[in-house]
This record gives sequence, C-alpha cells and structure tokens, in this order.
Amino acid sequence: MTQKNLFQWLLAMLALLPLSNVMNAQGTSGRLELVVSNEKDFINALGNERTIILREGTHLNLSKVLEDKSLFVQPGRAFLEDAANRPKKASSMIISEAIFDGRQLTLTEFHDLTIRGERDCQIVVEPRYAFVLSFINCRNISIECLTLGHTEEGYCMGGVVGLIGCDIVTIESCDMYGCGTYGIEAETSQVLRVFRSIIRDCSYGIMVLRDIQDAIFINCDFYRNREFGLLNVYENCRQIHFDDCRFAQNKGLLFNLETEVEFYNCEVHHTGEIGELEDYNQGPSIEVLIDDNPLPEKNIGPRGAIQ
Repeated sequence: MTQKNLFQWLLAMLALLPLSNVMNAQGTSGRLELVVSNEKDFINALGNERTIILREGTHLNLSKVLEDKSLFVQPGRAFLEDAANRPKKASSMIISEAIFDGRQLTLTEFHDLTIRGERDCQIVVEPRYAFVLSFINCRNISIECLTLGHTEEGYCMGGVVGLIGCDIVTIESCDMYGCGTYGIEAETSQVLRVFRSIIRDCSYGIMVLRDIQDAIFINCDFYRNREFGLLNVYENCRQIHFDDCRFAQNKGLLFNLETEVEFYNCEVHHTGEIGELEDYNQGPSIEVLIDDNPLPEKNIGPRGAIQ
C-alpha cells in the first residue's frame, strides 16, 4: 500500500469511529468550545481560554471522579491533602483536594474559563464538607445556567462556590443550594458579578464576603437559608451593591454588615432579627415585611435563562 493510499484508508477508518463524548468547536468569540456530558470529560475539558458546555440534561456528580487518583497524576493536575501545598510556581492546576469527608474540585491560577449549562444541567458533590466549585487565584471566570449543590446537606463547612484571590468572576442564571455553609464564600477578590441567580436552602446562610472590592448582585433571590448570619459583609469590603433582589423565608440574623452596602429596589420578608440594615444601607430605605411567605416564581436561575 502506498503512503497516499494508507493515508486515505486511515481517514476512512476515522470516519467510521463513534464520536467522542467531548465535542470541540471554535466559538463565535474565537475561543475553544467543548461540549461534555460526563464527569471524566468535564475534568479533561478544563483549561484556559475556553468555554465548557454541559450538554442538555447533563447531571454531573464530581465525587465519582475526584476519588480516582489516577486522573490527577498528569501535568497540570494534583491529588493533594491541601491545595495550599501545591507547587508554588505552578500555573493552572486541577486539584482533587481532601476535605473532612471526601474530596473537592479546586481550580488554581485559571483564566478565561466559562462553564455553561444547556437546559436542565447540574453539578453536585457528595461530601457534605466540600465546595461544589472552588477557585483560587483565578481570573475571568464565568459560571452560567447551572444548578449547583450537594446530594446531602452538611453543616459547619462546605459551600457551593468558593473564591479566594480571584479577579472578575461572573455567576449568571444559576441555582445554588443545599450546602453546609453558604451559597457563596468569597475573600480577597474583586469584581464579582451575580445576575439572575438563586441561593437557597443553605444551612449557615446566604453568603460571606471578606475583603471583596466591587461586588454586584442584580435580580437575585435568596430564600430558605438559615440559621446564623445570613448576608455577611465584613468591614474590609468596598462597593457592595444589591439591586432588584428578594429575601424571604430565611431564618437567622438577616443582615450581618460591618461596612456600607447599597440596596436598591430590594424586597425583604423576614420574621427574625434584621441586623444593621439602617446603619449600613447606602441605598434608598427598604421596607421590611414581617412575614414568612414564599416568593412568587420569577424567571431567574437556569430555567429563566432558557425561556
């Protein structure tokens, strides 16, 4: 067989092979787009300057792959007891990090990464003390149209989205639920944007912001969270803004504020302690309704993005 004929035969054989679960395409923005539908392909698709799209109906349980040490021995990955012990000069790393009752996915030094779901897509983890997605020293990260949560609600540790040292993070049309602490825990980060998203049914509260510069929450719902400080904004935060957000059916101290926060067009329903709203609210005054009524549905979260 000549070299030319061999090449033609190989092309014919490749055409007969089944398509991979990971589909590559060049997006309209020029960035690489990868379509995935299982946990292993999701881990393999992670990288910089790309968009990862979860195929319609994809439900990822990351705990199925995070215990598999063999997946984290190649360059750019690590199987660690503590992400703080990663190589100091390493660039982007995908880390399976040990926590009290299992492992969590921690991404460090990533940039220009979008994780987006099509209709009815979710990412969950089984350990109650794990973050669903944890980012350290990342830049230009976007999480879109996803339900993110835990298979079993925990206590004391383990939020939904964790951010440390991150710059420019967008969470859009997401539903974050069922964690052992807060829907969002963010520290030493700047430019956080959360649009049309939900934080619900978390056991410690809604969120914790520490040393955050420039965070905006627009058209978000926060409900059925409990039971300590619910919205925690500490004194080293600046430019924290809530617009057209709703708070309802939460249990505990609603506003645990140590610095100025702007509230505009927000709807508050609460039967417990309100907290320091009057002292630290820099927006218009907010009417607080003393009731425990559920909120009427609104076209936000993943379902709202599809409609």
